[in-house]
Amino acid sequence: CEGKCQQEDICNLKFDTGPCKAAINVWTFNSEKGVCEKAIYGGCLGNGNKFRSEESCVNRCQPTVDKCSLRFDSGPCDAYFNVWTYNTEKDQCEEAVYGGCSGNSNRFKTLDECNLSCQKKDVCSLRFDAGPC
Repeated sequence: CEGKCQQEDICNLKFDTGPCKAAINVWTFNSEKGVCEKAIYGGCLGNGNKFRSEESCVNRCQPTVDKCSLRFDSGPCDAYFNVWTYNTEKDQCEEAVYGGCSGNSNRFKTLDECNLSCQKKDVCSLRFDAGPC
């Protein structure tokens, strides 16, 4: 029953344009890159991974993505920007070259920003923080 009763996660579905021939501009979530992208929907069937606006796509799908778990994507452009990215296999941040467009969100300006965002912290080694109360 669980396989049939659980709602499927539309954000992880590969975009399906459907069999019809309309050309409707939509937004779809690319789970490999962890970003919302423009797409053309045929107008019928397909699946739930299509949104009328970028905002609705981002609100539904991007909060669920852990950018640190994404494989670094330098993007299709040819610029040369030194950035930092988190490598899950090595469990550390490392330098990379970003092409300047597209790519994904596993990209940081500084090593500190990458470490703060991605490195798993052993709770026992954290400094005590009493909080504001």
